[in-house]
Amino acid sequence: MPLDNHPISINLAFIQDVLSKQEMDASQIADLEQALKQAEASNLQERSANAQLLERSHRLQRDLAEVTIAKETLENQLAEVNRSFNYRHHQYETTISQLKSEIKAHRSTIDNLEGVIISLKDDIEVHVSTIQFLEGIAADMDGEEPA
Repeated sequence: MPLDNHPISINLAFIQDVLSKQEMDASQIADLEQALKQAEASNLQERSANAQLLERSHRLQRDLAEVTIAKETLENQLAEVNRSFNYRHHQYETTISQLKSEIKAHRSTIDNLEGVIISLKDDIEVHVSTIQFLEGIAADMDGEEPA
């Protein structure tokens, strides 16, 4: 049926109701648009924070890698120093042992020399006594006083 045959009754309340619904829809649309803008801003902040966290994570990973390399370098240097120390310590112990042996040998030589010196002293005393005795005999033979 054509519309012309039906009467349309539009009253003021109906128009106000439609306008009120349009205003509510417009208000809801504005609220939704505002919420969308806030969500987009929040998402932007979150993405920015995530990007900063990712950058920090990468920086920390680089720092950790550098620290790990430095640690390995220090451990290698420490191992080398320990090897060098152990080698030198062994050399010192060997040298000390050799010096102790040499000191012992020198002490033995000194003891032997002391014995020889005492023996030579005794021999010299015997020879001096013999010389004095012989000088006494010679003086008696010459009729002189012993010296």
